[in-house]
Amino acid sequence: MTICPSVASLALLGVFLAFMATGIIVIAVTYLRGAIYLSHLQELILAMLAVYSVPLGTILGGIFGQRSDLDRPTPNFAFWAALAVAAIWNLLLFARVLIFCVASDDSVADLKSYIGVVAAASSFLVTGALAYFFTKKEPN
Repeated sequence: MTICPSVASLALLGVFLAFMATGIIVIAVTYLRGAIYLSHLQELILAMLAVYSVPLGTILGGIFGQRSDLDRPTPNFAFWAALAVAAIWNLLLFARVLIFCVASDDSVADLKSYIGVVAAASSFLVTGALAYFFTKKEPN
């Protein structure tokens, strides 16, 4: 069984956008509760945008680059594997943001550091999958 490449592209885009938006919303709720200052809100949102810029840039570049192989089916396994590693990468970041929101003794500096370090250290999870789905492939 195969998956349509445009469906795979939209699913991966959806995973990254949903986790990024939800993480930013959780951070904003933390600010609205009065747990962090406005400057911290800005700092954390910029950190989230920075780590999501690479995967989302790759995805959007692939989508807008009008790849020539969009009509070729994608192997089912490749799609599910890419979706799984994308979910794991996003959960590594989102879980920590959620912990920050509910913890009473957490710091903005610790969260910001975690976001940067973990995103970089775990990038191996998504780079191959995103390259497979979103880089231009030359016809054989």
